[in-house]
Amino acid sequence: MAITHRAYVIITFPLCCVSIALLATSLSTQNWLESKGVYENTGLPPIEFNYGLFTGTLTRTYQLEDKDYELHMTCLADLGICALSCLNTQESRDKEVRDLYNAGGNVETLADCEAISRASAVASRVGPMPLALADAKATGPDPSFVNMGVWGSTIAFIALALLMATMGAVFAVINAANTPVEPIFGILGLFIWNAGAAFSIGLALILWGCHFGVDLTSNAAIAESITGTLSTNGLASIGYSFWILIGADIMHLVNIGLLLVRRHMVLHAPPPPTIELKEDNDGAIFLY
Repeated sequence: MAITHRAYVIITFPLCCVSIALLATSLSTQNWLESKGVYENTGLPPIEFNYGLFTGTLTRTYQLEDKDYELHMTCLADLGICALSCLNTQESRDKEVRDLYNAGGNVETLADCEAISRASAVASRVGPMPLALADAKATGPDPSFVNMGVWGSTIAFIALALLMATMGAVFAVINAANTPVEPIFGILGLFIWNAGAAFSIGLALILWGCHFGVDLTSNAAIAESITGTLSTNGLASIGYSFWILIGADIMHLVNIGLLLVRRHMVLHAPPPPTIELKEDNDGAIFLY
């Protein structure tokens, strides 16, 4: 019976490892948001882009060649906003986002992004859209930005979940090998680590999901969508980098379920058999 109970603890280890892998993938990949951008009043081809919590990629067709641009999540702490910029230096990106905010989106984006040709794989200095951008402004500026508080909190909760998942994996091994004396290092600790990780992941999902539904679904917060040069209204979707968090959350909920089953088995296990010693009336001594 004891071996069966320990097996429930052992199973939580690989599930925590799966969660760690999913959380790390979510943080490092560039598919939290995927979208197209459409120039409504021109013959310009649409663009495609995707980005994660730190970087992203924008693809546009220029002179019959697809060119990729690296996007950077650029945040201004004093304004509490973030936006995606393809400019090459941190200073220029900060200036672009600040100009977009101060002018309410009524500025031209800086055309100094470094593109990498898919065909030649050679970096080239090409403006993101050398044509007249003013002619493409059909809807007017829509200065929507990524909320820095939501962005930072999402990263913080995922990082916290990653830490707790790691603690859960470590203490699963410890509890499989022996029985710690301190409750926080024992089964109670496994409950805490897994519940904390599941809760943190849930908060990250809620924060980013609500922010996407309220703001990013109508304006994906790249420089050209903020200025109104192109429209992303209704074209954006949440990518796999977000959805895999649900898988990580499920791993910890399953772990909690396994630990609850184990607890139920321990509490309702039949008592061990007792040996009753009978007194011997003839005074003989028995050796056991």
